[in-house]
Amino acid sequence: MYYVFRKMLQTISFVLTSPVALTGNRVSRLFQMVFSTERRHPVNTEVNYRKALLSVADVMGTVGLSRTKIYELLRNGELASVTIGRRRMIPAVALENWLARLQADAGSARP
Repeated sequence: MYYVFRKMLQTISFVLTSPVALTGNRVSRLFQMVFSTERRHPVNTEVNYRKALLSVADVMGTVGLSRTKIYELLRNGELASVTIGRRRMIPAVALENWLARLQADAGSARP
């Protein structure tokens, strides 16, 4: 955002102070340079990062349980967590293990 704003100001000051007559072609090139949507340094979008630690809100959204139920699972020791400062974070591995245990218990409960 800052880069675009800076380029826009440079272009405006160039247009206002330039002794060179700006033809239609030059103006269109200037505006194309300023308002292009291409990033100067492209971002690699192929890398898919996964969070190692999830907040209680992240777990709520992933699993579909209420905040109270998540904290109850943490209190009972069914779901592991770590505390960083005042935040309670759930390792993604612990959530996956808990879900696997739920599936295993549901599979063994069926006749």
